[in-house]
Amino acid sequence: MQIQSAGNVRGCAAGVLLQFVFSVYCDILRASAEQKTAAETLFETAARALVTFEQSPQQHLQITDGQSTGFDGRVIRMSIGFSIPTYLI
Repeated sequence: MQIQSAGNVRGCAAGVLLQFVFSVYCDILRASAEQKTAAETLFETAARALVTFEQSPQQHLQITDGQSTGFDGRVIRMSIGFSIPTYLI
């Protein structure tokens, strides 16, 4: 998680973006075909849930860069980032 200023600070309130990264790791050499499919399905389901989530009416998450997709020859990482606009009072 990372907090960034949203650039709009007024009086005793501050607008910030809470940034999160969701990652799925899969050990390609040890995972069965079912486990590989489950990892892919988990990632797709999480991404779909993030796209349709509303913090409050008409306040959607912003999809941001996650960690780079990585593969070290054994473990693959798939990531998606998102931020939630939040106001601190």
